[in-house]
Amino acid sequence: MQSKKNSVIEAIINTFLGFIISLFTSPIANYLFDVQMSIGQNIQVTIFMTVVSFLRSYIVRRYCNKYLDDLNYKLQTIIK
Repeated sequence: MQSKKNSVIEAIINTFLGFIISLFTSPIANYLFDVQMSIGQNIQVTIFMTVVSFLRSYIVRRYCNKYLDDLNYKLQTIIK
């Protein structure tokens, strides 16, 4: 089972990588879909989505650690 601290670290690393990728790909997507957005607006949207991504990543990781580990243990007990 992963500790809460390690879940936070994993979520931060994952979200940081997504933030960097988004900073470079959002202008391309805006151009392709003809969305007019200033650099400042693009950064604001990217920061907002980064916060959402971090929360999603952390919550999913904690849920999986709590419930999937229990389910896996129960299944292993039944199989043996």
